[in-house]
Amino acid sequence: MGKAERHSEFVRAVLQHDVREHPHPVPGIESAAICDDTTGHYLIMYVGWSSTYRARDVIVHISVRRDGIVQIEHDGTEESVVPALIAAGIDPDDIVLAFQSPRSRVTVRDAITREGSVR
Repeated sequence: MGKAERHSEFVRAVLQHDVREHPHPVPGIESAAICDDTTGHYLIMYVGWSSTYRARDVIVHISVRRDGIVQIEHDGTEESVVPALIAAGIDPDDIVLAFQSPRSRVTVRDAITREGSVR
């Protein structure tokens, strides 16, 4: 099994765990992990209805490139999803904060060293 496949498994497990452990607090709105191994895109979404409000929000979007690089496309969690990915076994050097401009982007390892976190 290659790096991309291993990283995809780790990402899928982290997102599915997060959805199980942190359901949406509003009745009628579901937290869903959407995992597409073919394209390498993994999301957490809120979907459903609360009274007259329709929820259809992407909370987390992660893509895993063919070379195994894990790109955090969007992280709308209170606490970053990155520590859980690192704890699952993904090397910080293989994680890119893709929501940052390529010009100002630092590695996850550098962000942790400088600021103590990736936020």
